[in-house]
Amino acid sequence: LDRVSVDAINGEYAAQLGEAEETIELVSSLQDTNSQNEDTIQDLRQQLSEMESQNKFVKADKHRWKKKHARMERLNYELIEKMAAKALEQLKSHSNTMKVEADDWKDKYEQMGKLYDELVENIGGLADENGQLLIKCQQLEVDERRLNNM
Repeated sequence: LDRVSVDAINGEYAAQLGEAEETIELVSSLQDTNSQNEDTIQDLRQQLSEMESQNKFVKADKHRWKKKHARMERLNYELIEKMAAKALEQLKSHSNTMKVEADDWKDKYEQMGKLYDELVENIGGLADENGQLLIKCQQLEVDERRLNNM
């Protein structure tokens, strides 16, 4: 491979690595948010339990907290679905890129095999020609010696 191709491939890998790092940061941030949301949900559940035992008039608050809890869970699931979709999209994109590169390398390898076969054929032809020329050269030397001896 020439240097430009290697640099182009390295640049492409660097870009993909940058995208992967951004995705990792996004996933990490989303995981932190999920963890905080789960803690909040746990706290809300505890507060709901305490309020129910305190007063019979807290049913309205209880209903409100249940709605918040359901909303938080829904938001968490939506967030998880978005994360999964993004990760799947990036994996598909990376997979497609790697398949294209693998196919390119396979084609290059096949071309090199054909070139190698041609080279072997040419070397064989040159070796035959060299052998014939060597025999002819030896014959001419013999003929020259005969002429000089006469």
